Amino acid sequence: MFGFWKAFTIQIYRELNNGNNGRTKHWTSAHRDRKAWRKSFDSAIVIFGDGSTTAFYDHIMAPPDYQQGLVVRRVLGTKQKFYDADSVLRGNAKELIDGLCEAGLAKDDNMKYIPWVIGDQDGDRREIGPFTEVEVWKQ
Repeated sequence: MFGFWKAFTIQIYRELNNGNNGRTKHWTSAHRDRKAWRKSFDSAIVIFGDGSTTAFYDHIMAPPDYQQGLVVRRVLGTKQKFYDADSVLRGNAKELIDGLCEAGLAKDDNMKYIPWVIGDQDGDRREIGPFTEVEVWKQ
């Protein structure tokens, strides 16, 4: 995509939500959500192009100094419905990306390090969902 190649995929066993219940202006709920995402990386799995896997923390060494693109994918569970396309990244995706930066995936979530993020949904793996998947594309 756009001069990038897919480096790896992270499966995070936490559900991406669309924030349909509204966001407050106070920072505490976003802070709690970012901490919950960060904790969920303890059980996250990194999948490489050859199909090999490793634990998230075994793969991330230090924040990289190159640009990355992200595809944030909501994998639906049984009986879940698709969100409207404009709602996929609306809810707690920001806190997910902030948590990934805090965990060492990127130096920052600004345009210098993460110039694009695409939201996606997958209804084909409902029997193993719900969970969140993040494809990391490297320039």
